[in-house]
Amino acid sequence: MAGLRNESEQEPLLGDTPGSREWDILETEEHYKSRWRSIRILYLTMFLSSVD
Repeated sequence: MAGLRNESEQEPLLGDTPGSREWDILETEEHYKSRWRSIRILYLTMFLSSVD
């Protein structure tokens, strides 16, 4: 049981190792722009709600 816990503690949380599914996905320029547009809208909304 203790061996199983140690193995899970060594596993990366975000899957940033080569060969993981997230590592193999390439982001297109369209997705990149769309993601940053969403982030800007989120921050603008948060700013406006804090000023109000």
